[in-house]
Amino acid sequence: MMKYLKKAISWFRRRKFIVKSLIILLFTIFVVLFFGNTITKYVINNYGEDLSGRKLHVNSVDFNYLNSSVSLGDFTMYEVNKKDTFAYIGSAYVNIQPWALLSDEISLAQIDVDRLKLIIEHKNGSFNFSDFLSDEPSDPNAEPLKFYLNNIQLTKSKFTYADEANTYALRELNISVPKLAWNSTKNDINLDFLMDEKGKVELKAFLNSTENKYHAECKVSNIDVNYGEAYIRDLFNMQSIKGFIHSDLVIDGEIEDPLAISIKGTTSITDFGIIDKKGKPLTSADEINVTVDSMYIKNNYFSFAETNLKNMVTYAELGKDATNFDYFLEPLFVVDSTKVADTIQKIAEEVPFHFEIKQVKMTDGKIFYTDNTLNRPFSYIVKDINLTANNISENSKNLSSQFSMTSGEKGKIVGEMVLDMTNTYNVKYTSSFKNIDMLSFSPYSEYFIASPITQGIFNYDISLDMTETSLVNENGFDIKELEFGKKIKSDSAYKVPVKLALMLMKDKNDNIQFDVPITGNPSEPDFKIMPLVWKTLGKFFAKAATSPMRAMSSLAGKNAEDLEFLPFEYGQSSFTTDQKTLLNKIIEFHEQKPALLFTFIQMTNREEEKDAIAILEAKKKFDAANWQTISDKDVDFKTFLVAQSGLEETAPIEKMARKVIGENALSTKLSGLISARNTALSNHFSSVENAAEVFKIETADLANLPAELRKPQYKIEVGVE
Repeated sequence: MMKYLKKAISWFRRRKFIVKSLIILLFTIFVVLFFGNTITKYVINNYGEDLSGRKLHVNSVDFNYLNSSVSLGDFTMYEVNKKDTFAYIGSAYVNIQPWALLSDEISLAQIDVDRLKLIIEHKNGSFNFSDFLSDEPSDPNAEPLKFYLNNIQLTKSKFTYADEANTYALRELNISVPKLAWNSTKNDINLDFLMDEKGKVELKAFLNSTENKYHAECKVSNIDVNYGEAYIRDLFNMQSIKGFIHSDLVIDGEIEDPLAISIKGTTSITDFGIIDKKGKPLTSADEINVTVDSMYIKNNYFSFAETNLKNMVTYAELGKDATNFDYFLEPLFVVDSTKVADTIQKIAEEVPFHFEIKQVKMTDGKIFYTDNTLNRPFSYIVKDINLTANNISENSKNLSSQFSMTSGEKGKIVGEMVLDMTNTYNVKYTSSFKNIDMLSFSPYSEYFIASPITQGIFNYDISLDMTETSLVNENGFDIKELEFGKKIKSDSAYKVPVKLALMLMKDKNDNIQFDVPITGNPSEPDFKIMPLVWKTLGKFFAKAATSPMRAMSSLAGKNAEDLEFLPFEYGQSSFTTDQKTLLNKIIEFHEQKPALLFTFIQMTNREEEKDAIAILEAKKKFDAANWQTISDKDVDFKTFLVAQSGLEETAPIEKMARKVIGENALSTKLSGLISARNTALSNHFSSVENAAEVFKIETADLANLPAELRKPQYKIEVGVE
């Protein structure tokens, strides 16, 4: 035994260098293992920029050699300027499987990252991470990177993207990936984050790396459309857009082909609205909801099961040169339309386009229409729009729709239509217009026939049945108590006897009823539907205008012609003795002829009415006890107005009084005065049986009244049951 021990000692003595080297190596390994955390932290904080090209800082590093893991705390990577933060990690844990490197594989058993903050900027044509990208081309013959990533968790993180136009912030970002491998048939990814104050996104994705396919389920709620405003503003003359996007979609696609994607599910936008560049509203809706049946982007196939539009409001304005929608879309037409058409045609030839919506529903819609092309603006509202359309597609043989709406205040329009999209000659259409108040359309009659409409109710029934070789169009008109005012000067009026024809066509009940049937053959080369309609109507009116004796005979038996107006004074809220006498005569007419019905339509000049109210209210303010005896020319009263209004003595008394009382107060008092007159009139007739049915009391469309009717008065219309 001693013999072998001496030989061993002799061997070590002859090899002192090897022994010392071994001891140094073991000591170095010990130091690295024991002080590795401190050394790594020192290297990162002092030499990180040399290694990575960016300044780095880490607060803590912890290696666990038993399970091959590393932990980081408060790690920061700075921007190129060494001041701003590019990325920050609150804490990170990575469990490495180092033996996999021997097989040219990257294998991580666990990755936990908490409170990551990443800031991506795209400005001046480049990203703030461009310095990381390699200029060397990839080797097409290189073996695919083999990776096995397990238990990936990203929690409570924030991702910020900014460019010249906008800034997007994803808050509370959480990502969970149980497994991600280069050759796996199923890699699951779960992701959710918040955007802005309300927005939320949830995504579940399944990747098939071997087939290069993916499946995703995406839920979005309350995403503000303002995020995309900056990118579409240049495409439209738009000042702003608002709304919140919600969706629940299933998406399937191919990883290497972005267009090979199919989508189905639901998407909607709420509280939607667009303001054009002039600051005027264009459209808005409480909710627009779309159910996507199937969309295949690469195949140009778009199929929607249902589209709902709730409380959609459209503002249509016709100007001298164009509509407000033409103005809104104007930037789109800057591009070469020929090139766009050629491109669309080429795409359509390569891949046939298919588009269909199984049903579209609009509920409680509104259209505010303004026509500025006349001698004075025309403003009108169509509301309570309810529409249903079915089978909308480019090859539908039965595109059907039904609609109803309120025209003005009391008019009703209902109808239905059936179209054949494969042959646009095949059309069936029926519609009915009831109780349309023609007074509102006075701006048109002034423009076209130089006479304002002072009263009239329009009823119209139309039916159209057309095929390739046959057109049958029935038009039934029923116009009740149509009246025109005095002729006015107009350079735009047509020299046709429309007014004369309509007046001569009245029957003994002051109504106009006639039918205009139109027939034709659409297959004829010169066939055009609208010229045919106008030609037929023109012949009809000409015939009526050239047969005056026959038409005049129908006017016999007309009653109460002298009781057309009940005038009153500005500011007057109760009736005088003479006015009550006239009203009592009307009651006598009703007692003699119970079938007679009377409609009282209040009219006034709103601005002159406000002048009168302002003077009366100012007198009350000047002397509440004796205001009724004060003259408009009273010196003390005028001195009071000058002092209260701050205007010069030469200013009109109405202007001073309006300033003293205030426009908001005057508008309120005008509404109250109009209501008080209607109430007083209703009370006068209260003793008559069924007074509310016999004596109808209304207020005219004051905004569109012709000049000759803008005075304080009730227009009295007499009709029959």
